[in-house]
This record gives sequence, structure tokens and C-alpha cells, in this order.
Amino acid sequence: MKTPLHLVVLLALGCASLPSAAGEVRGVRAEYFNMYHADTTFPTTQAVVDRIEDNINVSALSGSPAPNINATNHLVRYTGFVLVPSNGTYTFESRNDDGARLYVDCDQSGDFQSGELLVDDWGVHSSPSVSSGSCSNLVAGQRYAFRYEFLKYTGTATAMLKWRGPSPLTSTAVVIPKSDGSMGLTTNVTDSSAPAITSADVRCGATTSVEVVFSEQLDSSSAQTAGNYSLSGGYSVTAAALQPDRKTVWLTVSPAITGASVLTVSNVGDVATPMNAITGSASAGVGYSTGIASGLNATYYDQQGSTPGSYFTGTTKTTTASQINTSSTTAVPISGIPATYFSVRWRGLILFSTAGSYMLKVSFDDGGHLYLSDTLLLDSWTSGGTVSTTVTKSASTYEPITVEHYNDSSVYLQKLSWTIPGSSTEVAVPANRLFHCVMHTAARFTLSAASSNCSTCAATELTLTPVDSSGNTVNNYVGTATLSTSSGRGDWSAGASPVPSGTLDNGTANDGAATYSFAPGDLGVVKLKLGHTLAQDLAVTASDTTISGSSVTSGTLSFRDNAFSFAEDAAGKISGSDIAVAGRPHDYTVSLIKKDPSTGSCGVATDFSGSRSLKLWRSDDGGSWTAPAVVTPALSIPSSQPAASNLTLAFNAGVASFDLGTTDIGRYSLNLRDDSLSYASTTVIGSSNALTVRPFALVVGVKQGSTDNPGGSAATDTAFAKAGSSFQATVGAYRWASAMTSNGTDADSNGVPDSGATLANTTAGGLAPSFSSTVTLSPLAGSQTPSGGTLGTLGNGSVTGFSGGSATAAALKYSEVGSFAFATSGVVSNFLGSGLSLDATVFNAAGQQSTRVGRFTPASFAVSAISLTNRINVSCSVPKPFTYLGENFQLQFTLAAVNADGANTLNYTGSFAKLDPSSATAWNLGGADGSTSFLSTGSSPRLSLGTAVGSWSNGLAAAVTLSAAALRGSAPDGPFSARFGIAPVDSDGIAMGSYDLDADSSVSGNDRTLLTTVPLQYGRLKLSNAVGSQGRVLNVPLTAQTWSSGSFATNTDDQCTTVPLASVNFGNHRKTLTAADTTLSNSSLQVQNGIVFLKLAAPSAGHSGTVDIALSLDSSSATDTSCLQPWTPAAGKAATQGASLAYLRGGWCGATYDKDPAARAAFGVFHGTDRVLYQRENH
Repeated sequence: MKTPLHLVVLLALGCASLPSAAGEVRGVRAEYFNMYHADTTFPTTQAVVDRIEDNINVSALSGSPAPNINATNHLVRYTGFVLVPSNGTYTFESRNDDGARLYVDCDQSGDFQSGELLVDDWGVHSSPSVSSGSCSNLVAGQRYAFRYEFLKYTGTATAMLKWRGPSPLTSTAVVIPKSDGSMGLTTNVTDSSAPAITSADVRCGATTSVEVVFSEQLDSSSAQTAGNYSLSGGYSVTAAALQPDRKTVWLTVSPAITGASVLTVSNVGDVATPMNAITGSASAGVGYSTGIASGLNATYYDQQGSTPGSYFTGTTKTTTASQINTSSTTAVPISGIPATYFSVRWRGLILFSTAGSYMLKVSFDDGGHLYLSDTLLLDSWTSGGTVSTTVTKSASTYEPITVEHYNDSSVYLQKLSWTIPGSSTEVAVPANRLFHCVMHTAARFTLSAASSNCSTCAATELTLTPVDSSGNTVNNYVGTATLSTSSGRGDWSAGASPVPSGTLDNGTANDGAATYSFAPGDLGVVKLKLGHTLAQDLAVTASDTTISGSSVTSGTLSFRDNAFSFAEDAAGKISGSDIAVAGRPHDYTVSLIKKDPSTGSCGVATDFSGSRSLKLWRSDDGGSWTAPAVVTPALSIPSSQPAASNLTLAFNAGVASFDLGTTDIGRYSLNLRDDSLSYASTTVIGSSNALTVRPFALVVGVKQGSTDNPGGSAATDTAFAKAGSSFQATVGAYRWASAMTSNGTDADSNGVPDSGATLANTTAGGLAPSFSSTVTLSPLAGSQTPSGGTLGTLGNGSVTGFSGGSATAAALKYSEVGSFAFATSGVVSNFLGSGLSLDATVFNAAGQQSTRVGRFTPASFAVSAISLTNRINVSCSVPKPFTYLGENFQLQFTLAAVNADGANTLNYTGSFAKLDPSSATAWNLGGADGSTSFLSTGSSPRLSLGTAVGSWSNGLAAAVTLSAAALRGSAPDGPFSARFGIAPVDSDGIAMGSYDLDADSSVSGNDRTLLTTVPLQYGRLKLSNAVGSQGRVLNVPLTAQTWSSGSFATNTDDQCTTVPLASVNFGNHRKTLTAADTTLSNSSLQVQNGIVFLKLAAPSAGHSGTVDIALSLDSSSATDTSCLQPWTPAAGKAATQGASLAYLRGGWCGATYDKDPAARAAFGVFHGTDRVLYQRENH
């Protein structure tokens, strides 16, 4: 048993040195108290929160430091030991806001001397302060006790304990770390036991969340590993979150829990080093809600006898509150709770019946909290009074609510009120809007005896089970049963198979009375033994005094001095007691036990020998079962007492034996009677314990339709089924056969298939036709591939409807990509009411044992978050409402690999992701506008794929970017509003879930999933001739044009096309113009409203003439393809780079649109033709 930490730490104060022991609890003990009315004295009562923390390192904390602790006005006491790494002097430094005190037992005297108060900085501060003190001559490897006290009054909290000293420390103070075994903080507490489950319940209003409470503080990593938890009943654990008290874990489960389930926990450990972890497994029944009822559950706390600030501690009283609406009063709130210095917590559901905006208000004297769905909504804890807020809710919404209140002295006020949509009147939240969850609870007990014929020489076993009103076992019951006998005599002891987990108190010897307190590990079933030394008939009564009508009385138990006693399985081959395997002979030994009337001594009647004619029959338990048989002499055992003897057994010194043969499962006890009166003056009778006959094997085989499960686990293994799609599992209960001991199926005859047993040999004994128990198939925790991925949920895993010993679950669904292994342990719980769990054996298509199922692929892909960027290679600060044909646009989207239910599959990642999002061709992009298709394939493709960027993470290829260009046709066409879509197909053949776009008109039907519409235009750049004065700047028009209605027109939507200045060619200078005369004065050539002017500077004085201009629009070559070719631009006036605007070439000379624009600029007035009579030049 663990020693409470608060005792151990105090007792260990005088210890000079302790070796680093296994199970040492390292870190520091932290005790939190709420301050009352600025009283900075530490209370003598227990702390509100008492836990282990790694170190003392709180910096500017504005919120509550621990559950039920004020953000301000609190006290913390840290205690423990400092393990020093080297000999020397150590300086301990405190940084604190507000006050702090530090004591260190420098001389290891066992208490704190006056000189060992190293820091005394108690009081209220406006900012953090730093104080320090030293201990000299400390010895390496020694532990020195300390106590660090901290006061928080107002503002943010800072509490940091640092040190500096000899190497490996330095002269710079650092936070003292949690001990690593060589240095740091430790409690000096040793702990050798693993955590135990205290309770497990579905949270009210949150049926996909289970609250698990443990007996001690947990290691964060193991507690938050979802794979350490599993649930029966087809439920899966998908996440685990450790709560601030560090003893409670919230499990996220799927689907919502609405029925009985058993939680199994393994590998969860405590905070000791090394960690004490639950080895094997620990189990508890999960409490669940069966409905709701009016009112909130209210729990009142007396705060350890009205201790100020000790909120939610001490004695508790519970009730149901129809409303929270108590006016100012000094009356006690509930019997057993004082009227002052108490606290109360209401929990349940609030119904928002109509949609709209609600004003919620709490009014308290003194303080309080209001939580909705675990979110703190209103806080008047320190200020008291009234606070309110507004929330918007949907109609008919039930939401979890928690309200907390504390009262100090004098009167108290408690009120929860609201103003509902459509009303301006504030009222107390009415009783018909407040509810609590009705949990699945015990209504009564069932009590069954292993035998009604009992011996005064041996205790008889009884099974006690709490059940609900329908007779179903309540597997999370943790109440106390009171036991008594009608004779007022007898003693109680623990039974076996399994050993009780709870506490049995026999009380006074031989008075027949006892109590048994159930523990979570009992799972609602306990076996106890009653010893009775007097030969009497009696009955046993059991009840829970807190549950009306729970009392139950057994049938008559006949204790006799002479009785037959049964023992079975002498070699101990079959695991457990009173368990046989269908088809396997089961050995019994019968002994006549008698009590010496003079001495009271019990023993075997050694004078009972020879052949005895007896009556043998069975008492079926829980049904009518196929008759077992005595092998030799052959006898089918009847279900009722025969009229005459039907079995002769040869006794030797009071002992005889026989083998029981079975052909089916069942549960029954055997009864043996000698009424010949040849040995005793009264009938000698005896009964065996109830024998449970189980199958040899529960065999599971998996298929999808006619496809056998390949059992693949690696990404390269054969695919089996799509995630979320239905597949089948057939379960058969098979009997044992004698050949199994020699063919490698059950070599040691223990009634369990050997690891190498094949399907053919395991099923050779045939089906056990009466088997009809529900088999629960679920994934094994941590068995998923990819390793480190998410274990999916297995839907519809309850196998029922057995016929002739077999059944098929036709609609199993695994939600994830990859594979899983079946959890084969305990697939049947409480078999035939015996408490026995049955395991399964899973076989693959080859008939070999393998629990692996897979590989699963996504069912399909789904696209979302789609956006379009036009003209991605053009930088522009204004909108770009179109893309030119031949120009790149960019699509961005997110692709999800989803299961058949449409949920994202988190494991489609890494090598399990079979679609490469960085491959542009993988997306199979295509588009269409009417009969015009934009495809990258075919004889005349009109789509050029660019680049794709993306990667898979948790089943999402998020923000994938894909660039492409819709190509020009042989002649101008458009404009288009082309609808573009994708049709990716991964290497497993997984495609989009549906198609809604026909991009390939040559094939009938839709072939892609629509992304968006891309506005496309056939464009060209037109460079026009210009004439001007040789004394002025000449403007040469450059126009962006688009094809529409059979001709080109200025594209006024184009605000972005830009021609680099280095892409302009000048040549063919005429008259007196020279190359030096042609200079562009533009800073850039970016069109505005579809036009820009090349500004040619005026030539040198006296120079005039013409010059040819051409633009180089190619992306790779600076040489233009204009109609001036072949030509040679002037020296120094040739383009030095291409404009990368080839998609804006025109058909300036010829039928093809592949020519760069060109024009002629003229400076000055020239002699015209003689035929011109008049010419005027305007400027």
C-alpha cells in the first residue's frame, strides 16, 4: 500500500541521504490553498490541491494555477529535497511576485533552524523581486530538505526557485530541475504500486467522452496515449487527455456510448521514476446514461468543517436541484452542510429550446462560476455579485452546464437566470429547462449458489451480481452489499475465479453477517464463500442499504455433516476453476466427506468403499443445455433427479472418479445422491460447483464478399477493402477433438489452440451448436499501420444471431487507411453468467493464424477550399479577372482521402498515400466550355500542365497548387468561361467520389470533379505606327487586344501586362536618324486599361526620319519573330531578353498567330509625293 505523500515528506525531513531507489517520486510536492480575507497564514487543514510538480517555475501567470484555486489570493507550499551534484556552497535564489519564504535544512538536522530561513520576502509586491541565500559545505549525492512558501495577492503570479554553485552548475542561477537521479528536486518518496482505476463514466451530455479517474497522479505521456485504452462493445478510443488534477483522463471515443462497455487500461503509469505502470491490464465497467431527468445534480461540501477557502473539500451531501434560485438567506442549504463556509457544484444539462440569443446571468453571494460545455463562461469567484453574457444557440440544444458557488460568512445568494430570445424579461432558468443524466445503476442483486447441497466441512461459493431493473449486470457498480444468513451463523471469505477486487469485512466471527464493497475491477460480479459448521438449512440475504428494493434472498442451502464433494481437472490442465472444454473429456473426483460427531473434525470417509449405486443428475444454469455424459460407464446425465439409481461408481477409501464427456457448451452443476441408507442413517447428497463448458476455440475469418482478407500491414501489401465500406467476419464456436493432441493443435491438452494450429485442425471438432453469446470484435490498441498513425474505429463489431454455433457480422466497417489487428482477448465477457471471458483465434485466407486485417484504402477523394489565381506569372497589385490563352493560371485546393462515410482518413500519408500531389499529371486536369475541351492529351491538346506543389499529412493534401495554361487554337476563338476539374486516380485505383464535369466531349458522361471556372481570352499585343515632330517625345501605342465576336478589340480589363524595356528592338534608321536618336523614356511598359505608350525621346537637333520597332515576346530568345524579319536591329538597340509573352503574338503577316508586334515611328515633316496638293501636320 502506498504511504500518503503528505506523511512521507514530513517524516523524511530528517533524512540526510537516501539512495536513488526504484520508484522514487521526483519533483516537488505542491499544496495549494485559497487565501481568505488577506489572511496569509497557511491553513492547518488539507490543501485544496495536493500534487507533484516537476519544479518551481511559474512566470507571470494570470490564470488559476490549479483546479478550484483562485487566480489571485492563494497560497502555495512546496516541499521536498534538493539533491546536490558536487561538494561546495550553493546559493538558492527566489524570484517571486508576490511574497516568498525559503527554508533549507543546510545542516541536515531534521528541522529548519533560525539561520536556515534563506529567503524572507513575505508580503505584497508591485513587481517581481529577487532574493537569495546560501548553504555551505553541502555534500555531493546528499539530499537537503526544503520548504518554499509562496503568496499571491493580486496581479500575475511569479514563483521561481533557482540555484547556482559548483560544477556542473555555474555562477548563473537557473531553475532547479526535476531530479534526474544525480541532481535536482525530489520528494524522497518511494512508490512501488501502479495506479488503479477509481471510476469510469460517460460524461453527461458528451456521449463520446469518458471520464476515467485513477487512484494517483499519472505520468503525462502514458496517460495521454490513446493506445493504452480499449473498450469492449465495439467502441474505440481515439484520444486521451490528462486533466489538470493529473489523476483524471478524458477519453474521446467512437461511436457514442449508449450501452454496457468495459474499459481496459494497460501501460499507464504514475509519476515515479522508474514509472510504476499497469502491467497486463486493469478493467472497469463504464457508467453510461440511460436518459435524462429534471433538475441538476448538486453536491455540497462542508470544506473540512467550515474552513475558509477550502472549496470543494471535506464531507459531501448530494441532492437534485430543480432550479438555482435561492434568495439571500442564512439557512443551511442541505442537512449536514453548515450555512457558512460551504461550497456547492451543480452539474447537468441546460435546454436551449428555441434558436436565438440568450442572456445568461449568475448572481452570487459570495462567488461563483458558470461553465458551458467545459468552457468557463462567467466568473465572479473573487468579485462576487452579478455577471452576465450573451450566447447564441440553435433550437432544441441540450448543453452540459456546471455552476459553482461558495459562501463565506453571513447570508448567501444563489441564482442562475436568463433572458430568452423574443423576450426582454429576465427570469430564473426554469425547472423544465434544467436536467441531469440518469446513469445506468443497480436496482437489485442476484444471488446464486454453486450448489444447494453443502458440506459443513467446506465453504460453499455464492455469486453476487448487481443488476438493473431489466436484469442486466451493472458492471460499474461500486456500492456496498450487506450480507446475512437466516441461521445467524457462518463466516464469509473471498472466492476465486476471479479473486474479488473489492473489500470484504466478515465482521464478528460466526454471525453470518458481512459487508462487501465492490471495486471497479469486479466488473459487477463477485464470488464469495460461506462456511457453516452446523448441519442446517438456511438462506442468504444481500442488499444495498442505499437502494430501495435491492434485497435478494437465495434459495435454501442445505449444509450436512456427510456430503459428497466434487473436485475437477486434477492435473490443472484447463485454466480457471470449474471450466471444461466442449468435446474434451473432463475428469471428476468424488469424495465422501464426513464430520466426526464427537470431535467435529472433517475428513474423507475412508470406510466408504466398493461399488455404490447412486443417482446422478445435472442442474442446468441459465438455460436448458445439451446433456453431458459419463464416459465410463456410459450415461447421459439427466436434467432432473432420476427415480432410481443410474450410476455405479467404485469407491476406494471414500474416493471415486469418472470422466465427463460433452458435445456442446453449457453451464450446470452435478448432483450425486446415495439414499440407500447403507452407510449413514440419512441420505448422503452433494453437488459440484457450476461447471462452465466453453468452446475450444472461437474462430474468426474475414472476407469482403468473395475476397479473402490478405492480412496486409505494409503500404506495399495487397489492398483488401475501402475504409468505411462493409466487410464480413464469420465467427464459429468449435469443439475439441482428440486428434488435436497429436497434430499440433493442442499438444498439451489445455483446451486452447496452440500458436501453430491451422484452421483445418482447429475446426475439426465441429461447431458447438448451442453457442449464442455476443462476440465483440474491436481493434487492438496500438496495432494500426502505419506505425504511429491513428487507430481507426471498427463499426458494427458486435456479432449476434448465432445459428448452429456460427454467425456472420455482415457490415463491419473500419474507418481508417492501413490495417489493424483484432483484439482477441475477452471477445466474450461473462460467458453464460460465469464471469469467464473467451478469447478469439483469427485465421487468414491461407488457414494460418493472423489477427491482421488489411490493407484498407480510402474510399475516394474529396476536394475543398478551391481558389483560382489568374495570370500567375504576372505581378500586379490590381485584380486580374481573366487569363489569356497560352498563359498560366493557378488552381489551389485541398484534397482529402475520405472513407465511405465521408470522414477524413488520417493515415493516408507517407508511403500509404498512393497519389503524388506534386505530380502535375497525377491530377488529370481538364476543362471545357461548351464543345471546346481543354485537355493535355489527344491529337490537338489545348492544355499545357505546369507544376504542382503539395504533400500529404493526416489524410489531407492541403493547399495544393497546380498551374496550367489553356492553349490557343489554330485560329482566334473565345472568350471562354471554361469549367476546370480534376480526376486523380492513385495506384490503388482510388478516384474522386463523384464527377460533375464532362471535360472530354469525345466520351459520353462526366469525367472530372469540378474545381472552378477560369475566364480565358485569346489575346494579342498590337504595336501601332506613330508620326510626330522631331522636336517632341513621340508616343507609340501598344495595345492589349482580345478576340470577341469575330474581331479584336482593346482589352480594357488588362491592367497588368508588362513588356520589359529590354525586350524592345530598334533598327532600320532612315534619313538623318541614328541609333543614338532612339531612346525610350518610359520607366516601364505596363498597360493600363489595355494600352501603354512607348515614349520615344526627341532625336538630336536637326535629326529626322523613321525607325522600325519590334517587340521580342519569346520566353527563351531575345530575337523577335516580327514581320520585319529577316532584319538586324541597330547596334546596341537589339532586345536583350524575351518578354515571356509569346501567348500575345499576332497574325501580322500570314495565317498563323506567331508573329511579334512591329511598327514604324516617324520624326519630322517629309517631302511627300508630287501628287499631294496639300499636307498638314498637327502637333
